[in-house]
Amino acid sequence: LGSRNDYTELFLDLFRTVMRDRMRTDRVAVLMSGGLDSTAMAAMAVELAKSGPPVTVSAHTVVFDRLFQHEERHYATLAASHLGIPIHFEVADDWGILEGAGEEFPRPDPIHIADTGPHPRWREMGGVAREARVALFGEGPDNALHYEWQPYVRHELAQGNWAGLLGDAPAYPFLFGQIP
Repeated sequence: LGSRNDYTELFLDLFRTVMRDRMRTDRVAVLMSGGLDSTAMAAMAVELAKSGPPVTVSAHTVVFDRLFQHEERHYATLAASHLGIPIHFEVADDWGILEGAGEEFPRPDPIHIADTGPHPRWREMGGVAREARVALFGEGPDNALHYEWQPYVRHELAQGNWAGLLGDAPAYPFLFGQIP
């Protein structure tokens, strides 16, 4: 087993490698929420842009200004300002619930948002696609703080692990404060 510093350095090396692989273009956008994952990607993109071929990095964030209290604008602005990258906001207060249903919007690649119907990010994607050839979308570390029980249950059922599910079920309300 290595030290904490060894694991940190290994993680950073792997992170640089995957980011460098995705930044094989001159224009990169980060769909930045101001959370941990997208902000870390933006910071790494800026670091790599300074040390390699020139890359323009920008941030794009969906915000709500009136509909409800929303702090994305504040935190995403702080992060973008610190990193020295421009940030673009798409205000979503007036979006209709089915606005844009069935319409096609240009999108940068790669993007993992399924094209299965209206999604609040479609409007933003048009602006991102006009500005960047690649969009980086962080999904992961923030979710690691939230237990997603449905994939676990599907996996256990597929494996035929009924005993494990029955053993775990009574503990769930105590661990997570709710019944799934």
